[in-house]
Amino acid sequence: MKRSTHRWSALAATTAITGTLLSPVALAAPGSASRVERRVETALPDQVGDGVLVSRVDLRSPLPPAVGPRPEACEWISYLRYRPTGGPADPQRADSVFVEQPGSFGSADNSDSLARNTVRSALGKGQRVEFWAQARRPNCLTDNTGLRAGWAARDWRVAFDYYYQGKVIGGRKFEGFKKDSELGFLAEIGVEQTVRDQYDLMLHELPDSEFRRTRTVCGGASMAGLMTGFFAAWDFDGDPATTADAGYRQCGAFFGLDTLVTSDPVGLQTNPLLKWAANLVVGKTHDVAVRLLRSGVLPRSLVSVPGVNAELFNALGIIGIGAHFEPGAETDLHRRLPANPVTDTALRLLFARSYVDFLSGANDIREFRFTNAALLGTLMDNNTANLGILQVGLGAYTGGPVAPKTFPLPGQVSGLPLVGDWLATVTGPNPRVGPTDKKALYGWRNHDNVQGVDYTSPGHEVTSLPDLARQFGNPGINSWEYYHSVRTLVDFGLALAGSRDGELVNLRHAAAAKAKPTLIIGATDSAIGAPLKLFFPKGTTLAPGYTHIDTLTASYRQNTGRPEHISDLLSTFAATQTRD
Repeated sequence: MKRSTHRWSALAATTAITGTLLSPVALAAPGSASRVERRVETALPDQVGDGVLVSRVDLRSPLPPAVGPRPEACEWISYLRYRPTGGPADPQRADSVFVEQPGSFGSADNSDSLARNTVRSALGKGQRVEFWAQARRPNCLTDNTGLRAGWAARDWRVAFDYYYQGKVIGGRKFEGFKKDSELGFLAEIGVEQTVRDQYDLMLHELPDSEFRRTRTVCGGASMAGLMTGFFAAWDFDGDPATTADAGYRQCGAFFGLDTLVTSDPVGLQTNPLLKWAANLVVGKTHDVAVRLLRSGVLPRSLVSVPGVNAELFNALGIIGIGAHFEPGAETDLHRRLPANPVTDTALRLLFARSYVDFLSGANDIREFRFTNAALLGTLMDNNTANLGILQVGLGAYTGGPVAPKTFPLPGQVSGLPLVGDWLATVTGPNPRVGPTDKKALYGWRNHDNVQGVDYTSPGHEVTSLPDLARQFGNPGINSWEYYHSVRTLVDFGLALAGSRDGELVNLRHAAAAKAKPTLIIGATDSAIGAPLKLFFPKGTTLAPGYTHIDTLTASYRQNTGRPEHISDLLSTFAATQTRD
């Protein structure tokens, strides 16, 4: 579907912005577009002293009529803009601009630490850079009213009462977590819309094509690296004879964190035989899959999938409020969460110590006592949570005994020869433990206080739990994409498998990104390290002790005493590679 680049209309003054709002910053914009930028505080006032100014930018960009009925909030493109305090208002006067896509299930606030750290690191090297953390369209569906009210009150109970007790805040009542039947328009929100939004955003915010070509660094972590590869390969005007519009012409360089930056990792589009075979196998599957999504035969969102659903992501935000403001206080939040199949399965999946516990419900998380901080650590830490892809190196338990976990795999399997790294894709490469004493109050020691813990060490703990709690509980946009579009995943998978029918026909410049400078940084403790190692290019740098999510959340102050590894590399890369 060919869409005009100039789709903009005036931004309403009633745009919903989180945090402390200042007056709109009236900035001149080229063409027919206009914008409103508002200052937001994604940190507490007493924590803002890092020299980084954060604002939220919302651009009205109506979706095509064919998308069908959708909320008004979904007519916007949004991103968080990080820049030096006192730096230029015009981003084209910055030394470089990072433009970041979100990873799977992630959103803009998920990169708050990385963005702040990169701007700070660059300042220390005499460079003024900006970091733009984008949000995908489905973030429009998230109701943050309760989180914002709970954060303002410094009380997680305010947020909980809004989402689960029917409390009205500011005249608004929570309508409930959305069902798949309400999300029909997501059948149209896939890779094409995602890369188109980035393209429109960049052309609007950075109208100087020479600046884009030489001073921008495009990328992201996880799925965002491959999405950046799709962006680079995309033919935005649909004309193979022109290339000025191509995605790779909009970026001076690329970066990927625990990922690859490519649209064709195995060479299906560059090897004639492989291309023929791929077309034979998946040549027309994209159009078929899209019809199934539109009809509702395939779900439009993963809203009911345990472990990656809206209700769990929302619960993590509520827990984050408590973990930040009352980290040492005992909580009953986990006991108050509703008992339903989706929530119960998600909690068992993350917490169970054995298959008996998971299948029978014995030793349920609700039977144990936790402080607010320990509850967040239990569900997210690399030595406690059972899903490797969600783990973060946050610290360790205090206050009670623990025992090794064997569900869904023992932590020791990562040490097995040949297959260990592959088995670690399920539960991560580190040992995992769970509480055993239902009378003890389990507390939490932060990432910089784990000396002497027998199941971890300082080198494997890199993210501050209070800071992660802040990012979850105080959204500038969102930390998570609650209603992740299945269409995006379908497009994504079929494109990697070689499908080029439907909208995917515009993936025409598969090899073009290879000509640009590219920085790839892997994570040594990543759950997906084994498959990535097969494809990492020569010169890939590894971040020691980082999990997959740590690449976005690592603390500015590391246990080693050295600068945060990834932001240090990114700021150096921008200074040396984004030039004529």
